[in-house]
Amino acid sequence: MTGEVWLCGGQSNMEMTNGAIQQGRDEAPGAANPAIRFFYVPKSAAAFPQEDIQGKWVVCTPEEMLKFSAVGYFFGKKLQKQLKRPIGLINSNWGGTGVEVWTPEALINKDSVLVRAAESMSLTNDCCPIKTASLFNAMIHPIVQYNISGVIWYQGETNRFNYDTYPRLLKTMVDEWRRLWQNEFPFYYVQIAPFSNNGTKNYVSLMREAQTRTMKVIPKSGMVVISDLVDDVNNVHPSNKRDVGIRLADYALAETYGIKKAEFRSPEYKNMEIRNNSIHIEFDHAASGLVSKNGAPTEFFIAGNDKYFVPAKAVIEGNYVVVSNKNIKKPVAVRFGFSNEAMPNLFNREGLPVDLFRTDDWQVPIVSVTQKKNGPLAGAIRWDAWIGDWGKGLKEVSNAGLQVERSLGPNRYHYRAPFYGKEINKDSVQCRGTTQSIMDQEIAYAKNGGLDYWAFCWYPPHSGLDTARQLYLASAHKNDIKWCVILGTGGFDYTADAAWLVEQFKEDNYQKVLNGRPLVYVFPAAVTRPSEIARLKQLSMAAGVNEPYISVMEFSAEKAVAFADSLHADALSAYISWTGKNGEPYYPVIPNADSAGREKYKATGRKIIPWVTTGHNTLPRIDHPVSWTTVPPDEWVSDGTPEQIAENMNSAVGWVKRNPSAAEANAIIIYSWNEFDEGGWLCPTLGNNASRLNAVKKVFEKRDN
Repeated sequence: MTGEVWLCGGQSNMEMTNGAIQQGRDEAPGAANPAIRFFYVPKSAAAFPQEDIQGKWVVCTPEEMLKFSAVGYFFGKKLQKQLKRPIGLINSNWGGTGVEVWTPEALINKDSVLVRAAESMSLTNDCCPIKTASLFNAMIHPIVQYNISGVIWYQGETNRFNYDTYPRLLKTMVDEWRRLWQNEFPFYYVQIAPFSNNGTKNYVSLMREAQTRTMKVIPKSGMVVISDLVDDVNNVHPSNKRDVGIRLADYALAETYGIKKAEFRSPEYKNMEIRNNSIHIEFDHAASGLVSKNGAPTEFFIAGNDKYFVPAKAVIEGNYVVVSNKNIKKPVAVRFGFSNEAMPNLFNREGLPVDLFRTDDWQVPIVSVTQKKNGPLAGAIRWDAWIGDWGKGLKEVSNAGLQVERSLGPNRYHYRAPFYGKEINKDSVQCRGTTQSIMDQEIAYAKNGGLDYWAFCWYPPHSGLDTARQLYLASAHKNDIKWCVILGTGGFDYTADAAWLVEQFKEDNYQKVLNGRPLVYVFPAAVTRPSEIARLKQLSMAAGVNEPYISVMEFSAEKAVAFADSLHADALSAYISWTGKNGEPYYPVIPNADSAGREKYKATGRKIIPWVTTGHNTLPRIDHPVSWTTVPPDEWVSDGTPEQIAENMNSAVGWVKRNPSAAEANAIIIYSWNEFDEGGWLCPTLGNNASRLNAVKKVFEKRDN
C-alpha cells in the first residue's frame, strides 16, 4: 500500500490520546478505516543515533484509534477523506520535552546561544528525558530512511522560558531533519494555547509571539492558532483536539495538496495607521472581513508615548479594527491578546481566531503587560513591631514590641489589639505575630479582603521588626498577596541589602507597576541620599530588572516635590494624613484631608500614588509614649466606622480612575494594615473582628467588576 505519510511530533498535547478525551471516545465506534494506518515509535532515549526501531504499522480500528494521538488522528482522518488515498501516521512524541532533545547535539553545541538555552533546560524533570539529542537519537534517527510527506508538530510549553531562542532552535531542528530525510517537507505546527498558571509572568504570550515569528524563518511552515479552543485556561492540556487536527489538515490540504476551499490561516497583523486619536489596524488573511463574537472585540490595549498600555475600545471596519481610548489623546502603539490567558473574541469570517500581536518594538517585561483589575492596585502599609520581646527592636536600649504591647495594655484599647493578641488581664495584652501560622492567616485575610500588596516598612535582617517580612517570604501562600518595600524606616545597606532586594524584584510576588517596574516607596525621604537611590537603580538594570518605580512619601506637597527632585523619584505619595485635634470625628476630618492632599499633590504636576488614611486615633501612644516618637496630647481623631473608612477608600479608587495620567501607576497605598496603637488598621482585631476589612472588601469587589 502506498499513500501519504505524516510524522506527528512534539510533547504532551500531541501525545494525548483519543482515549483521554471525550471527543475521541465519542469518535471511536465509527473509527474503523483500513485506509488509515498507525505506527507507534516506542518511547526511548539514547546517547548516540540509533539505526533500528521496534514497531509495525497497524490498521485504524476503534481499539487502535483510542491509543493514538488525538490531534494526529483527526488530522489524518480529514486528509484521507479529502484526498481519498491511504494515510500513514507516525506517532513520535513525548510529553514534557523541549526541542533540544529532538535536535542533534552537535548542532546545539556549535551555537553558543542555543548552548546557554539548553543548559537552562537541563534541570530536573521526572517525566521525560532532558539530555540534548536523546530522543532524536532514539525516536527520529531510526526512521529517517523512510519517506514522509510532512510533519505536524504540537510543542512549545516546555520551551516557553526560553521563548526568545525558540525560532532559532526550531529552525535548527527542522533544517537538520530535512537534510537527513533529503526532503524539504512541509512543517505545520500548533501555537500553544492560553494558559494562566505562570503567576504574573508573561511567558505564554511571549512564547506565542515567538512561534508566530518562527513561520518567517522556516520555509514551507505554517502555524494554526487555537486561542478559541480552550475550555480551561488553568489546564495546559486543552481537551478539544479534534478542531486542532482539522485546522492542521486544512493547512496541509491548501498548502501541500492545493485543495483550498476557504481561508485556512488565522488573521495576522499587517500594519497600523495613526489617525488623530485612534489607531487603525489592518490584517492579512481577513479578505472577507472580521467578526467578533458576543460583543465588541476584546483584549485590545493601547498606549501613548509613556508606553503604558490601557484597555482600548475596538471597532471593526471590514478587515480593519479601529482602536482608541478616550484618555489617550496621542496613541502610538496597540497590543492584542498579549497576556498568558487571553482568549480574544475576534475572528475572520471563516471562523479562525486572530493571532496575538503588538505594533511596538518596546521591551516586553516578563511580568504581565496588563493588569487584571479594572481599578487601581490596593496596597496597605505594614509596620511590624508586634513581636513582644523578640529581637532588638528599633534601638539597642529599647524593644518596640514590648512598648506597643504596653500602649495597648489598658482595657479600653484591647479592642484594637490584633486578632492573634491575648488579653493577659484588664491592664495587659500580648501581641506577638511571630509564627508562620499567624502570617498565613494574615495573608488569607488580606487576600479575602481584596488587597493586592503589602508595603513593608524596611528594617534590617535580625532586628526583630523584620520578622513578619521573613515569615511572609517563607509562606507557601505568599503569591496570594504581593509585597513591596518602604525604604527609610530602618537601616538599609545599599550594597548587601540592595543586592538582595534586586533579586526579590525578579520574583512573581514582588509588586510591579507600569508593565514591570518594581514598586518602591521612600519614607521619610530626608534620610535617603540621591546616590543611594541611584545605586539601587543601577543594580536593578545590571541584573536585567526594570528600573524601580520610586514614590516618595511626605506630609506636604512642597516637601514631596523637593525630595522627589533630589532623589529623581517617579511619583509622590504620603504615609498618612496626619491631622485632627482632640478627638474630632474621623468623618469628615480624615477623608477631607486625604482628598485635599491628593489635589494639592496633583497640582504640582507630578505623578501621584494616592493614599487612604484608615484612622489616626493615637490615644494609646499619648497615654503610654514610645521611645522613638512623641505624639502631642491633642493630636488624635476618633475612630471611624467601617462604612466611613470604606467610603474614603472608594473616594481614592474613584480618583485614580478619573486621573489616569496623574495616577499612572494605577495604585493606592493605605495607612495601614497594622498600625494598631497609632490608630490605622485593616487587619482583623480582637474587638472589631474583620469589620473594617469586610467593609473595604465591598469597595474592591466593585472595583474589580
